[in-house]
Amino acid sequence: MWRRTVVAALSVVSMVGPVWAEGPVPPEQTSEVVGTWRGSAYEFASFYLQGRAEITVTLTPDGRWSSVWRQAGREQRSTGRWHAGPDTLVLEYDSAQTLPPRLSFRRRGQVAFATAVIALPEGRSTTVSIALTRS
Repeated sequence: MWRRTVVAALSVVSMVGPVWAEGPVPPEQTSEVVGTWRGSAYEFASFYLQGRAEITVTLTPDGRWSSVWRQAGREQRSTGRWHAGPDTLVLEYDSAQTLPPRLSFRRRGQVAFATAVIALPEGRSTTVSIALTRS
């Protein structure tokens, strides 16, 4: 039993560790990340509905971010702090009640991707695939 626990813990650390280890973005890379990112969150296929939300995220040079999620005539706004590495972007929410408390994106140039369980503006919590492009 102890061996399984250690193996499971090491697996989680190996998946999450590199994102945390990268730390803040060096000043020369900030211009690659700061700005407005736009995209969509698509719900993974379900039997009844497939939700879609339009997203706008603004990253500022002081390490803050704000976002607006729009879906079915509703809006959901969030704020927090961001940090990034050469190929990651992490958004940490200000609100302690927000689940997940952070979103971790993989970044390739001007495009960022993530998968997370999110409460959509229409009120349902679901697993979504998120794609953002810097504009």
